[in-house]
Amino acid sequence: MKTVLITGGSRGIGSATMQKLVDTHKILVVSRTPPSFQHPHLTFFPCDLASRKDTERLVKQLEPKQIDAAIYSAGIGIFQCLESIHTDDVYRAFHINFFSAALITKRLLPVWKTRKQGHFLYLGSVAGTKYTKQNTLYGSSKAALQAFTRSLREECRTANVQISFVELGMCRTSFYDPLEFCPKKEPLYALDPKDVADFLYSSFFTFPLLGVEEITLQPQKHGIEKKRPFS
Repeated sequence: MKTVLITGGSRGIGSATMQKLVDTHKILVVSRTPPSFQHPHLTFFPCDLASRKDTERLVKQLEPKQIDAAIYSAGIGIFQCLESIHTDDVYRAFHINFFSAALITKRLLPVWKTRKQGHFLYLGSVAGTKYTKQNTLYGSSKAALQAFTRSLREECRTANVQISFVELGMCRTSFYDPLEFCPKKEPLYALDPKDVADFLYSSFFTFPLLGVEEITLQPQKHGIEKKRPFS
């Protein structure tokens, strides 16, 4: 039975993916809060990925030889004009959205290259390639993650370590709870986390030899609702 590490596994797409895989894989869940259910294949690693200290503690706990794949689904959205964003939030967003993934990858990579086996799967956002107002922080953190994966893929191409990047449109999760906007309520305006999990399972775990490098998943329609006036 293969072992999959999932960051942000207690909510949203990470949780849906965990539930899709847990009956057939051992799952290592990394998040601040524990998963909503228990399972004999499930191991919880409490970690605040916004904290460098906490992330480095987690990295030391991981045993790369015992992990076959890693899915990075942790993320935070901060959408404000740059001058309105607190400096602490700049560091927080980049640590969750980019640095934590880079540090965990750095821990696993040497062993995976040596054994010539492993799969890194990073969940990005279309916001990383859209240049709009109030997207300076979130968009740049996701763009950094995408650039990271593209270069990493070239470093790993001869080592049989697969690097996949899934660029996601709006998804109906708690990601939007603290934000001033959310997708329109009609189903076609947002991806369903379970549908995304089904896609990840069929594309990367049912047919692992397909070698999907980058792909974009979008809802059929695009539109937002403002919950309160933008600051």
